[in-house]
Amino acid sequence: VKVLGREQFVAGRLLDSLKTWSGLIDTLEKGDNRKGQLLAGYALAARSAAVIGDIPRAERLLARADSVLADPRGARLPEIVHKNWARSNAIAWGELYFRTGRLAQAEAKYRTALELNDQVIANANEVATVVGHDASVAQFREMKYATMLHLASVLSAEGRLVEAEVEARKGLQGDLDLFGRNHEQTSIALVILSAILIEQGRP
Repeated sequence: VKVLGREQFVAGRLLDSLKTWSGLIDTLEKGDNRKGQLLAGYALAARSAAVIGDIPRAERLLARADSVLADPRGARLPEIVHKNWARSNAIAWGELYFRTGRLAQAEAKYRTALELNDQVIANANEVATVVGHDASVAQFREMKYATMLHLASVLSAEGRLVEAEVEARKGLQGDLDLFGRNHEQTSIALVILSAILIEQGRP
């Protein structure tokens, strides 16, 4: 179900994706406590809702995710796993705040996500062992560089172009190191940096 929901989102079938994730959430909420999967469901359903313009629904979903994060059940898991979940949730809130023009809140969430992401990278093997999937240092680095680029976009929208350029260059360099020159993610990073330089009057 998770794979289907992601594929639908990437393919632009947002209503289908939202329906798939909502169904998964309903199942998880009624069944055993599977905190990580439930949080992923909230985040991706919220993204789908936000993209189709249903901001109130997206906010309700992420508020529910906040409640799940605060729930003491699952506390027996290592702290770094909870930090990984908190990182993902912060990114989801950052995307929603940016989409709705709440730039200061978006910046704060992205900076929180980056701080948590560094801690997760330092403990990636432990996270992968606990969550039981192919989490890796490379995967968390990819998330880090993507978050840097999101932060660069927020800073640019705030008119803080020098700071935006710094974050965009770090994100681009990271993507070059991770993927090489001929990769879609590297191209996206280059486009974001180029837009910031144009805003500075440096075409």
